[in-house]
Amino acid sequence: MHRRHLSPVLLLGAGTGEATCGILYLAGYLRRNGIEAFVRLYDGDDSQEEVTRSLEALVARVRPRLVGISLKWFHHVHRALLLARTLRQIDPSIRIVVGGNTASYWWRELSAYDCIDHIVLGDGELPLLALCQGEPSPPNCVTRAADGTPKRLPLTYVQGATNSEDVYYSHFNDIFLSHQDRHAFSGWVAPGKGCGENCLYCGGARGNQKAAFGRAKPFLRSEESVRRDHQEISPRTWQLRYDFSGSSAEFLQSTWAGVDLSRHSCTYFLWGVARIELIDALAQTFERVHMVLDIGCFSEQQRHEQMRRGLLKPCASDRELFELIDRCRRHPNLDIEISGIAGLPFASAATLEEEVRLVERVIRLDCVVGYQRLEAQPGALATEHPARFDMVTEARTFTEFLEYSSSA
Repeated sequence: MHRRHLSPVLLLGAGTGEATCGILYLAGYLRRNGIEAFVRLYDGDDSQEEVTRSLEALVARVRPRLVGISLKWFHHVHRALLLARTLRQIDPSIRIVVGGNTASYWWRELSAYDCIDHIVLGDGELPLLALCQGEPSPPNCVTRAADGTPKRLPLTYVQGATNSEDVYYSHFNDIFLSHQDRHAFSGWVAPGKGCGENCLYCGGARGNQKAAFGRAKPFLRSEESVRRDHQEISPRTWQLRYDFSGSSAEFLQSTWAGVDLSRHSCTYFLWGVARIELIDALAQTFERVHMVLDIGCFSEQQRHEQMRRGLLKPCASDRELFELIDRCRRHPNLDIEISGIAGLPFASAATLEEEVRLVERVIRLDCVVGYQRLEAQPGALATEHPARFDMVTEARTFTEFLEYSSSA
């Protein structure tokens, strides 16, 4: 029996500002498989009226058969539902799909909303294509039975090093709906996926990665697919941004081969102890480099206690940190930001004094200090079991986070 394809497809981010780069990978993948996909990368709508007006214009222009909403961050759950409800009112025939980390975690709760037709769990490329092609049993999806009850299908599509070669950027001249939207792209590249750590504050740690994505450990994508990313975006952006700690200098240099990045800037986020070869490779490849090193927290005593208990990823000691800063300062085109979280467990008057001393020393070396407040993330150990750490949380359930995100 012939199945009708759901095309065109429109992909949106659930929040305001720049959407996550995942929708760009999805759009290229769909295009290469015969689906006419478009993205709205930047969303500047603040009010309900602005949301309605923008979506009406997008629907009139694209005439999508399916709209995908990327719900990666929990802050955006209220707005994701607002977009879905508004789209349903504009055109009830549009198939509405949500996916991403938060959608995968809260699939039971989200499936209760009749403005959502399907929820994609975990990696989205093949499941979304299957939905567009009318497959009766798309992998990794929560669909609806004939009586409207949600039905979760098996999590059989899990990307890894050997089955992700067909995931890469493409069709940047086709997927954007305006030059302004294309210029909103800030250069994100994902060299790999997943996380093998179990930081107590993170909703994307190893346990949740295994439950939501079926991925037990992180992986690096193939060099060729990441090289295609660079070839596609380097003429169209002035900077590249990376957020993956598993890359080596050798791997990245291979993916940069044949691409002139000497006039580009680079922002590189990582944790642990950066290898000297990686620092040198970044400084030699890009015109300017901003390296952001996450050390967990600014108290070495507190940092080591959490690491000893298996509650924090491997982080640099103070000695390793200052050796790294010294090496970075040898490159005039590279600056460094040291990032940590305030409010982690096992704090004391002594650790707070230790934090102040370290921050002051880092600032004297002309480094930027990034200080973040601890936040409760759905599924994180500190959120689920705050009493273990003499803490309390303002939100734990879907309803509480939904209320929080409605006022955020």
